[in-house]
Amino acid sequence: MVYIDWHNIFKKMSPQAWTDSQTWEWVNAYNNVKAGDKVFKNGRLLGVASGFYARCTATSSGSVQLENVWISGLVTKRPYGWELKI
Repeated sequence: MVYIDWHNIFKKMSPQAWTDSQTWEWVNAYNNVKAGDKVFKNGRLLGVASGFYARCTATSSGSVQLENVWISGLVTKRPYGWELKI
């Protein structure tokens, strides 16, 4: 029986090696979206970050206030701003 150590194989691969070229690292919006940053969902502008934040809790990942809406969750940096994960 041959044992393949998939964990080490994938650990050594760059993310671009197994995802499409438009997919980058997903990060928490609360920690990364700063005041004035544009946030998009499916390529459509949701708004611009106002600079107000709601802290993370045991059950929430934290929130960022845009102009008229609060967002929470994962975002990825794109050339045009931040893209909110669907």
